[in-house]
Order: sequence, then C-alpha cells, then structure tokens
Amino acid sequence: MSEETTLIKRGILITMDGRRRVIHGGHLLIIGDRIATVSKSEEEARGGMTPDNVIDAKGHLVLPGLINCHLHLPQTLMRGLVDDVDAMTKLKYFTWPIQGHFTREEAEISTLVTLLELIKTGTTTFLSTGLHPRYDIDNMIRWVERSGLRAVISKYVMYMPHDATEKGALHPGMLEDKEESLSEFKRLYNEWHGKGDGRISIWISPRSVGACSPSLLKEVSRLAEERGVGIH
Repeated sequence: MSEETTLIKRGILITMDGRRRVIHGGHLLIIGDRIATVSKSEEEARGGMTPDNVIDAKGHLVLPGLINCHLHLPQTLMRGLVDDVDAMTKLKYFTWPIQGHFTREEAEISTLVTLLELIKTGTTTFLSTGLHPRYDIDNMIRWVERSGLRAVISKYVMYMPHDATEKGALHPGMLEDKEESLSEFKRLYNEWHGKGDGRISIWISPRSVGACSPSLLKEVSRLAEERGVGIH
C-alpha cells in the first residue's frame, strides 16, 4: 500500500530552514508523514505525482507545528480562577486544593479541552507535567494518543509535602510518597513510552527542590539516564 500524498499549494511557507526562507505562493508536498518537497513551482513540488489530497492555502501561512514546552493538562479548567494574587498564594490556597479533589471525569474533560486548544492553535507537540494517579493518567494518555499530537508526559516524583521554602504547602490530595511516585513513573514508562507510533514519551519530574531529598534527586538522575529520557 503506497503512502498517502498531500499537496499544500499557493501558501506563504514559513520554512524555518537554515536560511529562514519565506516563500510566497509556495507549494509543499507531503508523502506519508514527511515533507518531501518545498518549491516555488507547483510542478516541481508535485514531482510528476498526482496527490491524493490538495489543499489551497492561498492567503494562509504554512509553518511547522508549534511546541508548548510546559503545561498542566488538569489545570486548563482552572484558568481565570484567581489572577489577582501572587503565584504561591494562588497555588497553595486555590489551584492545589482544587486539584487535590479532582475526579477522573474532571481530569478527562480538562485533558480534552487542552488537546482541542492545542490543535486549534497549531500546536503539534507539548509537554505536560503535574499528573497525579487520582486523575487516571492512563485515561488521559489514551486521549492524547487518539488526538494525533506528539506529547511528553512527565511524571511528578516527590518525597515531602513542601514546595520550595513553603513547608507543607501541598494539599493532601496531591501527595504521593517516594516509592509510590517512582513506581508510577516506571509503570507509565513501561506501558506508554514510544506508543502512538513513537509520538508519546514518558519523562520524570522532581516535584520541586523542596519536595525532593538529595537521594531522590540522585535516583531521578539515575532513572532518566538508564531509560534515556528527559528530566523536567
């Protein structure tokens, strides 16, 4: 079975190549999941092929997908909750208590809203951290897989209920002990890393310096190196 081909024609191509070229009235041929040709000439872009799909992008920008390097899938539902206090007050007295009571259904809805927003804004890759087992992380990742987006899911690990210098800042509903959080990272890695045709990666996230002991940070480093994943 031959790979599907798509021609995007007459667009303003923001190539982001080494020369930062912008091609007005440009044409772009996609074969399978790869850009095969970028050209000012439609004939050259087609390369003698009759594409399966043709998109007329006249008057539109055609650019690489955007990348969101840090978001929290559960927190989209909390946007605008309180914007007139400092960050720690917002987290300690509003965001974390709400997340500490979040249900699986609420986490699922927040995930879906986030994925739709990412797609609508042209974001094709994102990293999400701040995920607690109470949300049913597997269910959230299943939706990510269905979305077609590329994602890094970075699992929090922690040792103490602190955040930076704030002692006991985290809501009880957000707490995990050291072994639980490390075990959950390993399980998610084993079950999901590389899934979705390689679009899904599982990384590891120290909750904060204040929530991790030196020994836990060393363990995070060892696990990341051992599995060849990033630390967020």
